[in-house]
Amino acid sequence: MVKTCQYGKYHSVIIMEKSKKPGKQRKALYQAKPHKRQKLMRANLSEDLREEYGKRSAGLRTGDKVKVTRGDFKDHEGTVEKVSLKDMRVHVSGATSKKASGMDRMYPIHPSSVMITKFELKDEKRRQILER
Repeated sequence: MVKTCQYGKYHSVIIMEKSKKPGKQRKALYQAKPHKRQKLMRANLSEDLREEYGKRSAGLRTGDKVKVTRGDFKDHEGTVEKVSLKDMRVHVSGATSKKASGMDRMYPIHPSSVMITKFELKDEKRRQILER
């Protein structure tokens, strides 16, 4: 929930409120701006990566190797093919379902349902973020 307080004639400050109501929490997720959604697209790290980097979770990127921990594709391992901020879902290679026409489609998986097992470290900036 967002409130606007007026200070002076033209100045306003946005104050974020926390709510216990599930409907308000869902509404906040659906209306979140892209930079807030990016922070929500994080996944747990495997035990090896936790020891190596000293972190519990990290942001998901295309090319990361992940293991699905919950749902129909539990224990499936694959690479992240697509990260959708709009849908708040990740597409993992090999996690597909059949359409009525018989074609395969990528099955969307929530980022909290995957565990990162290996990073894609081609990007120098990401390496710096992880080693911070």
